[in-house]
Amino acid sequence: MRMDDDNKIEAVRLHEGSPLLPKGFTENLAFQVFFRPGLILNFFKTPTNPATFDVFSGDRPDIEMRRDRDDNDRKKIEWEYDLKDRSITFRASGIGILSRPETWNSSGRIVSMLDLPGAQLIVQLGYDQAVSALASADPKERLERINLPNSIRVYIQVGDRRELTLRGRDFEQYKGPNGTTNFVYTFPKTYEELLQLP
Repeated sequence: MRMDDDNKIEAVRLHEGSPLLPKGFTENLAFQVFFRPGLILNFFKTPTNPATFDVFSGDRPDIEMRRDRDDNDRKKIEWEYDLKDRSITFRASGIGILSRPETWNSSGRIVSMLDLPGAQLIVQLGYDQAVSALASADPKERLERINLPNSIRVYIQVGDRRELTLRGRDFEQYKGPNGTTNFVYTFPKTYEELLQLP
């Protein structure tokens, strides 16, 4: 717990296995948010239409990286619920699933940073994908939409090359056909411009 200056509870921190985590059968929306904190990074060598790309669309990314498949990594996540602004923050350290190519779904069209100029990155949030899927399911399963971050920041490091920072203002937002929010970044057209990224 985090306390404010008046010694009142300001935020509650939870971890895997906590008895305070929401229950799926009584608090389904909260359950989906807490238990699907993952990111899905979709790289397209040839950009796709982000307004038609969704979890059920036929478009397949050239690389799909999911940060929601490793139970060991889930144990490193801490959730913080801020009572004042009603926001949820996910914190984790030592998570490396995105750096292991054997966990990717890949077409082979993107194999190095040399393939990134002109490519497109569509980032989706795991819990938003889940809510979108349930929103189109049986009415008893339907969940209300939830507020998503106004912006995201992504750090990409390939091998021993320096880290690329993709900032919130570099992303555009689109809604897929089932309501999932797509945070979309288009890489610079040349490798020289790519190397100039912060």
